[in-house]
Amino acid sequence: MEYLIPSSSHLRYFTGLDIEHIFMFQNTIYTYDLNMKLVKASYRGNVKHIQYLFEDLKNRDIKAPLKNLDARFYNKISKYVRSIQDCTDEFYLIRMNKEPYEFNRIRRAAMNSLRVMYDLVDEIDPSMTEKEIEALLKIRTANHELSFRPIVASYSNAKYPHYYARDVKIGAGVMIDFGIEYRGYKADITDFVIFDSGYLQDKYSKLQKIFKYIVDRLSPGMLASKLHKIYIEAYKKYDLPLPPHAIGHGIGLDIHEYPILSESSDHVLMNTIITIEPGYYNDRYGMRYERDVIIYDDGIEVLDI
Repeated sequence: MEYLIPSSSHLRYFTGLDIEHIFMFQNTIYTYDLNMKLVKASYRGNVKHIQYLFEDLKNRDIKAPLKNLDARFYNKISKYVRSIQDCTDEFYLIRMNKEPYEFNRIRRAAMNSLRVMYDLVDEIDPSMTEKEIEALLKIRTANHELSFRPIVASYSNAKYPHYYARDVKIGAGVMIDFGIEYRGYKADITDFVIFDSGYLQDKYSKLQKIFKYIVDRLSPGMLASKLHKIYIEAYKKYDLPLPPHAIGHGIGLDIHEYPILSESSDHVLMNTIITIEPGYYNDRYGMRYERDVIIYDDGIEVLDI
């Protein structure tokens, strides 16, 4: 069975091409007139106009990452192929096991992110608003691609996974969740900046202890389901309620990819990169502490300064 790969992180992983509106089938790249010159300059293999793709797909049994095909294109190719199977999971399993160059790129992305974070923390004061901090972060990252839209959230706003900053003063503390890309590879870090040495500091210190508890027990070759059990143990030990999200996720060319860190996951944690992000939320406040972690075949590296 042959693979059809559209423009996506999958195509970038297999070919190095980061160009929109292209497709790969049988090591040939298919594209439109406007892209033809760029693709030919970037790809040493065979390049054809998109019109030939449908003819080449006739009566074929193919696999494709269906999440990366829009409905109109899927319906069109379905008229030509004999069968089509989804290979999204197959591709993510391949990509889960990282190469040394991928470790280096994530490390560079994480270090760039951390330098920005620590510089930003020195400039924040409790009179600022979420939007002002977001604007400052955009200035500090103007020369970088961001992994995702940053989250700058105070009070209970931090409990929302895709919160957008508002014109609200941060008061006693603010959570900043962002990441910088390096050559397509994405970092993801979170800090909680505190201006209250009491209640908030106590909870945040516990999150950092939970992080350390988990990392100290993480070992190459461990199943993701075992890591989930350690995560639950840590929350019980430090007497905090479990947050409404997983302990973390895989990262790479996508901000969320394999391994999946859940109770039922059978993914093996070796030669891969994950985030560990314990969180605490109640009706008044929310906070997370997050760092990226490389799991080699012989050890662990927490990406921090």
